[in-house]
Amino acid sequence: KMVIIEMVKVNLQEKAILKELSVRIKQCRIASGITQEELAERSLVSVSTIRRFEGGYDISLSKLICLLKALGLDNNL
Repeated sequence: KMVIIEMVKVNLQEKAILKELSVRIKQCRIASGITQEELAERSLVSVSTIRRFEGGYDISLSKLICLLKALGLDNNL
């Protein structure tokens, strides 16, 4: 029972981190004056993936790195 509770806690923490990442990256995109379509062109990540990510859904690490590079945020890693 305790293992299940701990797994649920970890899952909730992961979702909170994912949501925070997506919010921050969206804020950077908007502050840079870049549309989702422009970011898609620069990053080679589809617009639908960007929309899903900005909505708080999970994407692959490689796509996240592409987004960070396209926004010039890869130096902050």
